[in-house]
Amino acid sequence: MSSSPHAASEAFTPGSRIYESDASVAQYLEFHFGPAVFGVPNFPQACIDAAVRHQEGRSWRRGLDAGCAVGRASFELAKHCQHVDAFDFSAAFVAACERLQAAGQLGYGVPTEGELLEPRTVSLAAHGLAETAERVQFAVGDACRIDPQLTSYDVVFAGNLIDRLYEPLAFLDGIGTFWMSPHPTADRQDALVSFASMARLVREETGSYWRGSYLPILFVLFK
Repeated sequence: MSSSPHAASEAFTPGSRIYESDASVAQYLEFHFGPAVFGVPNFPQACIDAAVRHQEGRSWRRGLDAGCAVGRASFELAKHCQHVDAFDFSAAFVAACERLQAAGQLGYGVPTEGELLEPRTVSLAAHGLAETAERVQFAVGDACRIDPQLTSYDVVFAGNLIDRLYEPLAFLDGIGTFWMSPHPTADRQDALVSFASMARLVREETGSYWRGSYLPILFVLFK
């Protein structure tokens, strides 16, 4: 997988640099691993739990987390797969994933007032994710420029991804071409799971790559 997809697509993603900042990494660590707010379930965990329920007992061997951010869904998926590949466009996010995976914990700060930060620590063990964490392979990658080495997956997860892509149809076309397992069996069933707010965090000139949809969407497709 290319170590830096940014050169090919930076012109289409002027906002992508915000995901390389320490502040964004901390914000996403809090979103993925922080305490519940107002009783709302953890979003990445809830997404994977919903996908597992749809499996109805069928197994997954290989999983892909496209746009993994700081890795919560990747680690959750690893509890149900023998191997998980996970990539994100942000090198800072992927670096955080790898540090968390290697050490089992990672510190960050949450803004409280002005420039004051409250220190927090993510612990994989505290979330029941430590035992299967080594099943995940993290890398930097571009969901709109598919690496042909990414293939034969039983489940592809895309959480809060499609609305952030500069060319979402390229991602959806690539799923069928490269990513799904060519030979599902009776005890296995391929799935594409996507949760998206459709906030459309892209430039207006990329509008030709979109096809309608003004409402939040969830779709779980089985092959």
